[in-house]
Amino acid sequence: MRTSITHPLRVDWLPLEGDKGCIGMTLCPGKYQPVAQTGSWDRQLALDVETLVEYNTDLLVSLITDEDMEVLRVTDLPHVVNANGIDWAHLPFADSTAPTTEWLEQAEPVFNRILTSITEGERVVVHCMGGLSRAGTFVAIYLYRRGLTMEEAIAKVRLERSPACINVQQEEFLFKVERNQVHN
Repeated sequence: MRTSITHPLRVDWLPLEGDKGCIGMTLCPGKYQPVAQTGSWDRQLALDVETLVEYNTDLLVSLITDEDMEVLRVTDLPHVVNANGIDWAHLPFADSTAPTTEWLEQAEPVFNRILTSITEGERVVVHCMGGLSRAGTFVAIYLYRRGLTMEEAIAKVRLERSPACINVQQEEFLFKVERNQVHN
């Protein structure tokens, strides 16, 4: 069983030239997941949030659903994160799915914040369950909005985090965003 001690929380950062801050991706802090593609997990929320504090994280963006939070035993995540001086944004969408137009509309204030704040020095960490598909999708949209082509954004996410980031359905959604077939 992997723990916060045996496998400290790893954030994969995706720096852009000229930024004072950065965006990064990770798995769900504190998650309990006895059966997962990446192995068995029994993490400690307090230790993982402490690691986020050590990374000088200003904002944690959670893409997991309320049901995911219950299954992963991290229903205290928002409270623990805020108690440690980190802002928390919750933009859930279901695992292995692409977000919707409605989700993009709900995410707009968060994208607006980070589009400005990262250039000024804010450090933002995005997570889903495993830190791959949903987190990768969010970060690809951010990178696209910063001026990369969607193909470049997806490639950067996969290079910095994992080739497993962003599934086919999510990739199709991302290219629709680029072609303005999904409006935000």
